[in-house]
Order: sequence, then C-alpha cells, then structure tokens
Amino acid sequence: MPVTTQSGGPKDRERILKAARNIIKRCDWQYQGWPWASCIRERAEKGTVICEYCEDPKLLGYNKWRGPSWKNYKLYAEEEIHLCVNNRRLALDDALLEDVMVHEWAHSCCWQHGMGIYPGNDGTL
Repeated sequence: MPVTTQSGGPKDRERILKAARNIIKRCDWQYQGWPWASCIRERAEKGTVICEYCEDPKLLGYNKWRGPSWKNYKLYAEEEIHLCVNNRRLALDDALLEDVMVHEWAHSCCWQHGMGIYPGNDGTL
C-alpha cells in the first residue's frame, strides 16, 4: 500500500509519492543495516504525509508525538508527518523534500537530533 497523502494538490501528491519511492531505495541501499532504517522504510511504504500551510513560513515539516518526554517517545510516536507546502525551499527542491521526509519519519521512529546518520542531525536542513 503506498504512502497516504492528505491535503495538498495533485502535484504535491506526485512529488511525495516519488520521494517515498526514493526513500525506500535509500533504506535498502544507503541506510541498509542502520538503526531505524527498517522503520523509516515502513513509514515510506505505509505512512501518512499531511500537506499544510504552516504558520512559520521557514518551517519545512514536523511530526506530532504525544509523549511527555523523549524518554516516553517510543510509546507515543505516530507514523504521520506534516510537510509545510508554503515553504518555498521545500516547494522547489525534490532532494530537500526527500530529506525532510526521512528526517521527520526518523523522528517518528524514535530518532533524535544528535544521534547521527539521518539528514538534519543537527536540527537544520
């Protein structure tokens, strides 16, 4: 079952589906054997991407979690991520779109900034 998109237009959906396919390839080749790679791959296969207009036009995307602390993050992680379609950088750069999706899905798999490996490890993309 392909990744699900919510909101956004047909062009957004097309870009997201292409990015998800590329992320699956990255997980199979570039990230193979790395922590969280199988979880990110699963998100790219079955996760949900919500396109929205974010209040902060510099924000690229985010994921929601309901844990009271990072310690409990794993108990509450969600497989949906949010992309800020009003961010001009994101709208114009397919490679950045992929990196943001990997970054946010990595968070949904309990990865945190500073743990290395994935795009935006320092919190910036």
